[in-house]
Amino acid sequence: MGEFDGMVKYRSENPGAVVEREKLREDAIRDAGFEVFRWVWADLRDFERARERFDRACVRAVAR
Repeated sequence: MGEFDGMVKYRSENPGAVVEREKLREDAIRDAGFEVFRWVWADLRDFERARERFDRACVRAVAR
């Protein structure tokens, strides 16, 4: 499962609360049997880097 990670949310409210919600959401996603692949703007400017991260997430998912 992929999720874009925009950084604006860390500046718009309590960063600790934002991170806590992210962690809980990702744990729930993993508990449902999925692997999490997150990307940021820099990853989209270098698609090969994003593709490599996606491929690693797929390998982790198969290993689970």
